[in-house]
Amino acid sequence: MRVGRLPDSRLHCRLLHRNRRVVCAAPDYLRRRGEPRTLDDLARHDCIVIRENDADYAIWRFGTADDPVNVRVDGALTSNDGEVATDWCRAGRGMVMRSLWQVGPMLDDGSLVQVLPDVPTPRADVFAVFPEAAQLHRRVSGTIDHLARGLERRLPAIS
Repeated sequence: MRVGRLPDSRLHCRLLHRNRRVVCAAPDYLRRRGEPRTLDDLARHDCIVIRENDADYAIWRFGTADDPVNVRVDGALTSNDGEVATDWCRAGRGMVMRSLWQVGPMLDDGSLVQVLPDVPTPRADVFAVFPEAAQLHRRVSGTIDHLARGLERRLPAIS
């Protein structure tokens, strides 16, 4: 399983669920610090960053594939665990960029607020990744089908 773009490789992938990332914050944080109106405003905010893979974790990506915008963010909190980062955000300790499938329920119940909703955010689609093979084993193919059906039932549809 992989969330996000597959780097160039000999691996194959199958899209399981469309997803994107959003920036969000707790209402209490926004009352204390104000709501950013532009990407430049992020420099004046506590951003909770998540270390993933070997990527530069302090860069948040915005824009589109044709017009990408990278923003260096800063904050006192860093984690390699997205759940921990989300909990910190809900506690009002800063803003976080997370997958919509994860924070969607918190946006719906008001415990988090989407920040910069008009700024395009990156896709973070969910893929099954497997080695190059002329014919996938039926068990692997069946498992991938099962995952796709399960994600479709459990996660909100995202265009």
